[in-house]
Amino acid sequence: MNKKEFSILIKLIRTTYPQQNLFPNEESIEIWYRMLKDIPYEIAMVAVEKWISMNKWAPAISDIREYATGMCQEQEQDWGEGWNELLRAIARYGYYDEDGALESMSPVTRETVRRLGFKELCLSTNQMADRANFRTVYETISKRNKEDAQLPGRLLDQIQQMKLQSKGVNLLDG
Repeated sequence: MNKKEFSILIKLIRTTYPQQNLFPNEESIEIWYRMLKDIPYEIAMVAVEKWISMNKWAPAISDIREYATGMCQEQEQDWGEGWNELLRAIARYGYYDEDGALESMSPVTRETVRRLGFKELCLSTNQMADRANFRTVYETISKRNKEDAQLPGRLLDQIQQMKLQSKGVNLLDG
């Protein structure tokens, strides 16, 4: 969104929550703009209007980003649906066709199964423990994906750069 569109968004928030001291100076407006400018105006406006419709207090930057992200992403299945997806894949592909089974799974389920080990899950005799472990890993991956989707792209890139640098790898070196 551009600055003109952003000013309309700010005006809407200020007008809706007049009792709160929102955007007290230019610096606060600049921070808000920097953190929200990557969201298309139409999406940001719908996110703010949705927030206003549901909340008595003004949104934070994170609230707007969360609403905008939630509106643009496909509804993710929960861990129980992922577990059932795994069981169907085991029944259909069996122990010997790990690649086929993994290919048939949604991305979060696939990553969860990779971390736990497809063959280990197939051969396990303790389905209760496997289900509990699956849930823990699935929810962790799902939460991380949601958080990453909510971050501005430039910030996510900076975080990835810092992670690589902390491992002794520098992307700037080529």
